[in-house]
Amino acid sequence: MKLEDTEELPSELFQSLSRLRFLDITDCHRLKSLSGWAILRYLCSLERLEIVDCKELDLSSMDQEEDNKAIQGIPNSQTNMRHLSLIGMDKMKTLPPWIQYLHKLETLVLDECENMETLPRWFSQLTSLRNLHVDNCGELWRRCQRDTGEC
Repeated sequence: MKLEDTEELPSELFQSLSRLRFLDITDCHRLKSLSGWAILRYLCSLERLEIVDCKELDLSSMDQEEDNKAIQGIPNSQTNMRHLSLIGMDKMKTLPPWIQYLHKLETLVLDECENMETLPRWFSQLTSLRNLHVDNCGELWRRCQRDTGEC
């Protein structure tokens, strides 16, 4: 089975990759499920995550209650992600809640997420964030325009 044909990436896949520093998930057009909890728990060395052109994946509609309970048990020091890119994710309407636990996140790229409307209330908790790039994200892009936007 090719990865581009899969509909989910089970958490077991990440369990043996604790030293992985960069993960690029690209052109998985059938992918519908990806656990933020598994990424944070098992990929504790991960510094950069890029999810690109996974048209069916909507991270904002994942099992938020289950992910939030699991994530709260992960120490802040365990999450090393500094760069997150979400590109070409047409179904995503807002950021998934697990992102609020990325305390070391410095760069967030949101591009071609056409249905993205707003940033969640917890967004201000990303105190290490230095670079926010929003482009071609529908209403959110309009809201984040320099000198005229809300972001």
